[in-house]
Amino acid sequence: MVPVCVDGRADVYGDDFLSYYLKTFGLMEDWHQPLDDFDVAYVLLERSNPLATLLAASVQWREAYADGVARIFVRAEVNRLDRGHLSAAATSPR
Repeated sequence: MVPVCVDGRADVYGDDFLSYYLKTFGLMEDWHQPLDDFDVAYVLLERSNPLATLLAASVQWREAYADGVARIFVRAEVNRLDRGHLSAAATSPR
């Protein structure tokens, strides 16, 4: 199981957290800082999200999965066992 840092339930996180999160999602200066501070290892985004383009160009992230709807990125230093688990989970039929 992969822990969730933030999802679509804005009302449960509070304004301070969401403002900090928007630094990344809004591609502001130091956009990577919230990802580092919360030790985010995996990022699931809609395929068209501009952050996905930025992560794809970063040497600190690699794309682990993509389809017509979403992309999953894995932080480069995540160990192979974790990446293997993610790949299996992302590609298994539902």
